[in-house]
Amino acid sequence: MPIHVTTADALAVYRKAALATIRRSGVETVFLSSDGRPIPKRTIHNTFDRLRRSLDWVARGGHAQPRIHDLRHTFICRALLRGQQDNQIDHVVDAISTYVGHTKVSDTYWYISATPELMSEASQRFSRFSSGGCQ
Repeated sequence: MPIHVTTADALAVYRKAALATIRRSGVETVFLSSDGRPIPKRTIHNTFDRLRRSLDWVARGGHAQPRIHDLRHTFICRALLRGQQDNQIDHVVDAISTYVGHTKVSDTYWYISATPELMSEASQRFSRFSSGGCQ
C-alpha cells in the first residue's frame, strides 16, 4: 500500500466530511475550506513550511528548502527503484504514471532523478546484461 493505513483512514474520514460540505459551483478539488472553496495555495505552502520546520527537514537537492513537489519526485524515484529491485521494470513506469495521474508516461519521466540508488541499480542491471554474452 503506498500510504499507511492510518493515513488512508484519516483521508476516508476527511472525504466523508468533504462530501457533506456544500461546494462552490465548479469546484472539483478534494481539499476544501469550510466554506466549500479550494484551499488557497499560499495556505498549503505555509502549512507545509511549518511542518518542514517542525521536523527539521533540510534540503538535499538544488533548492534552499524542501518543496511539496519534492515529495512527488521522491515517491516516483523510490517506486521506480522498487520496481527495478523486484524485476518489474517493464511495467513499473506505466503503473507509476497512472498512480500519480499522468495521462502520458512521458510526463512521469520529468520526475525521475539520477539518484545514487537508481544509478547503482541501473549499473548492476547493465553489468548483468553485458556479461550475458552481448558484445
